[in-house]
Amino acid sequence: MHHKGAHEVEKNRAIAIARKLAMARGSGQNDQIGPEYLVAGLLKAMGTEADTLLSDLGFPVIASGLKYVPDAEPEELDRLPAAAPNQALANLLTGSLKPFIQGAANTGSALRLLLKDPAIVTALKGLVMQLQHRAVPATPSPITDILRALTRNLQTGYLLGKTYYMPNVKMPLPDYVSGKNDSVFAEAVRCFYEERRKVQMAMYSGKRGRQISLFERYMRGFGPVAADVAFTVMVNALTPFTESGGPINVRDIAWAIDPLRYHVIVRDVFEAVKLLKQHDLVRVLPEDQYHLFSILLPSEQLMDEFTGYINTRYDAFEDLIKS
Repeated sequence: MHHKGAHEVEKNRAIAIARKLAMARGSGQNDQIGPEYLVAGLLKAMGTEADTLLSDLGFPVIASGLKYVPDAEPEELDRLPAAAPNQALANLLTGSLKPFIQGAANTGSALRLLLKDPAIVTALKGLVMQLQHRAVPATPSPITDILRALTRNLQTGYLLGKTYYMPNVKMPLPDYVSGKNDSVFAEAVRCFYEERRKVQMAMYSGKRGRQISLFERYMRGFGPVAADVAFTVMVNALTPFTESGGPINVRDIAWAIDPLRYHVIVRDVFEAVKLLKQHDLVRVLPEDQYHLFSILLPSEQLMDEFTGYINTRYDAFEDLIKS
């Protein structure tokens, strides 16, 4: 039987995983998540013990897909956006799951209760299948295919930002100021974010157990924007996607990772750059000058960690490459 303190940690970890999964799946403030997200979080938090539980309950197919659920730690709760429960989950949290939330029941008991509901099991299988797509890992793909997929998504964001916020010869005012092509921009951005969620799942989801991915580690240590900045700087250094064809600047990074919220996120990008510089993950040119056109380069440490990661994590990129 788990000690109460250990149960609290496991419960908070499960909630953090459910929130991160909702974020990766694109659930925003106005979206609601069902019981299957909490079940996925609970199972992931249990680690290898979940395999035995699922096998006992007759759901071994779910266990094989849990490696595609992003991992998280309780400490991340404050940095992850809250996920609003739908009515079914809300009823459970205030009803049969109340003892678990209050610490009077352990994770295994909560899972056994939840997995008795055929509707929850069906929803969980659907969620896992969407993450997994195929239970059998594909043959490793060349590094060039991986970098092509990563670069394509970042360049899409960059081009959306550049086109929308920059004037051109035919249009003295940029589309953002004039309001021209707003609907076209909105649709293009929607497609960009769909692809971006696939990239984030590949780059930030760790394998089953305690092993975590490179950018998952950065996100836990420095926050999600800093992890995105490090990722963008590294990819651009290997396969340049900006107009200059050289190192990327702060403004271009903000466009590449979030063109819709460019004005909001650019300050966060500044802070992320400073943090990454302090930890010797990026170089800033000119030295220690932080402005919109500061140039960023990956450090030797970031280069070594990134290239080592993509050489060993073919499984995480399988669906991304084939999309």
